[in-house]
Amino acid sequence: MNPLFSVSAVSSDHNFDDQLEMLARKLQEMGWSVVRISLIDEAWELLHNVHVTGEGCELPDWSKETLRTKIQQESARVDRAYFYPGQCEQVLLPVYVSSQLCALVELYRPQNQASVFDEKAAASLALLESYLVLVIEKDRLQKEVELLNEQVDELQFIRNADRELSSRLDPARIVKLALDWAMRRTGADAGVILTVNRFSNKLDIRESFGYPAELLQQATWSESYGAVGRGIRSRSTLVVEDVHLISEGEPALPATVTKLVVPLISNRLVVGAISLESGVAGRFEPDAVEFVERIAGIAAVALDNAQLLEQAEQMADDMSLIYNAGRTISSSLEWDKAIQSIAQGMALAVSGTSSLIYSYEDYTHQAKLQSIYTVSALPDGEKENLPKIGSTWDVRPYPTIRQAIRENHLVALYADEVKHPSEIQWLQDLGTKAAAITPLTAQGEVIGVAVLLKSRPPYRYANSEIFVAESLSSQAASVLRQVMLYTEISSLENLKSEMIRMASHDLRAPIANAMGYLELLDMEIQATKTDDMEVFMDSIRRSLKSMGNLVDNLLTLERVESQRNQPWETLPFDTLVQTVFDELLPAANLKQQHMKLVIQPGEYSIRGHRTQLQQAVANLVNNGIKYTPNGGQVTVQIEPDGDSRLHFVVIDTGYGIPEDRQERLFQRFYRAKQPGTEHISGTGLGLSLVKTVVERHGGEVYCVSRFGEGSQFGFRMPRFSS
Repeated sequence: MNPLFSVSAVSSDHNFDDQLEMLARKLQEMGWSVVRISLIDEAWELLHNVHVTGEGCELPDWSKETLRTKIQQESARVDRAYFYPGQCEQVLLPVYVSSQLCALVELYRPQNQASVFDEKAAASLALLESYLVLVIEKDRLQKEVELLNEQVDELQFIRNADRELSSRLDPARIVKLALDWAMRRTGADAGVILTVNRFSNKLDIRESFGYPAELLQQATWSESYGAVGRGIRSRSTLVVEDVHLISEGEPALPATVTKLVVPLISNRLVVGAISLESGVAGRFEPDAVEFVERIAGIAAVALDNAQLLEQAEQMADDMSLIYNAGRTISSSLEWDKAIQSIAQGMALAVSGTSSLIYSYEDYTHQAKLQSIYTVSALPDGEKENLPKIGSTWDVRPYPTIRQAIRENHLVALYADEVKHPSEIQWLQDLGTKAAAITPLTAQGEVIGVAVLLKSRPPYRYANSEIFVAESLSSQAASVLRQVMLYTEISSLENLKSEMIRMASHDLRAPIANAMGYLELLDMEIQATKTDDMEVFMDSIRRSLKSMGNLVDNLLTLERVESQRNQPWETLPFDTLVQTVFDELLPAANLKQQHMKLVIQPGEYSIRGHRTQLQQAVANLVNNGIKYTPNGGQVTVQIEPDGDSRLHFVVIDTGYGIPEDRQERLFQRFYRAKQPGTEHISGTGLGLSLVKTVVERHGGEVYCVSRFGEGSQFGFRMPRFSS
């Protein structure tokens, strides 16, 4: 039989095993009863075989040593094959690819069916060997192509993942995508992404999948123990084939036998970890682990960037909150109002339910309750038992609180965590599950204590709230110190004023009496008065009048001093605007601008601070002139706004402001720069000042602008009606 014809069907599109089996059957058709084709690895292990069995011979089980001996025995070699005669003839044909043994063809037939096996027969097998080499190389090439395609697909996937994650600054979306990709690639049963909490050893759950809700509610992952903790501490990938060996109380599904932990590292800092688990041993193969490591690297950088943005936004919100709360706290220098403002500002800033402000004497460790502020009604089942104003509180029995006051730092007590019996009882007495205690320290001296209660879920203070509370405590302490000094100064001022009034009253009567008696004396001695006596009388009269004028001046000065805290007055707003207009008109003329003032008929009396309002109006008019090119038009207009308000507006034909920049115009230090305005100087504080002044007077500011056409800046404010 022609061997070429026999193997022609091998070069088809069948799969590898089918092609081996077809080749084996062709060999059987050539007269061999039993045929076996085996693949061999570098260690001479038989990995895989395809065989066709006939009658008369049995297949042997090879050991590596026997196989080496058989195919290295030169006496049995016929061309490229090895022939062993006997009751069952045996031919072994080793197949080499690139000088590496990769397969073995075994041919068997009974002796009674045997024919001569010579070099001609061996040559026919050599041709078959060539075809087998082609089949093996084709299979290897196909596998390499498939592997390369998988790697290309994986690299493309990684590239898409990089682009997807890098384009987002939403931490929730980033961790969701990263966990989804990691689980799909590895086939894990459950997974979680955890981030490091800088304020404790606990890890925060950012995203999870495959865990029952009840397990997550009780779950606690930590840097200190478990597979995740070990991976974070070692900063390296960890594949655990027996999770029970290092679980150490770490949450896991009951069926889990293997776990993969990949730390999230950005800028050499561990920010979290990806933890995957599976009930199938050996699930996490090296290529899958490498994929998760790449995803973890990309996600760590994206998450770090997103968290930086989140922190910046949170910091901006905190700063705004601190500023607004600080304004509330420092809104008054009167003791009762100031202490209430401190209580209100701190309670609102930390989203608490109540705040208690105590004065404090360090040498006695006694605190006296000065003010209470309750934010809102409590949830059902919650009731706070707040002490009475004026009651005292001895802090010595509470070690955590006493230490916080001594070391000047905030401490948060939670009912489910506090250990000391006295502090447990203190929280129970107040009827709360969470309290933050912060000392109020000014110039190194603790002058008060703020107690902030949170009696609504989640009964915890967020890190940002603790930061705000600490920031406000120092500001509150400063205000409290100022209030105390102001109270002392006010007392001294009142004492001084009273003394001046008393002294002036006591001096006026004797002076008046002396002046009266002097005039009577002058009348008595009129007939006998000499020139010298007249000079003496005039001198006494001048001295008495001088003393009277001095007393009057002292009283006038005292009256002026007493009115310094009452700056508001009723003033004509239209006249104030006219004054500002006249002062700034030369500036508009220098730019060849047409500036006009339009005052609609109406009554424009207001109550306010003249200097502040004049400055606010001047800022708006000056901005109109500054941001209008030479030759433009600026219109200043006042008109009634309903029955009780007035409307002031400056309309210009200037550069205008893009719509996306208008929202922040009245924020401090913000300037809406655009082409054409680079040469205009400013600090970004003018409009913020206008907003502050107008709102202080009960009004509101606004802006309407179209880029390239001009702007309108104005405000509406209550008018004063007698």
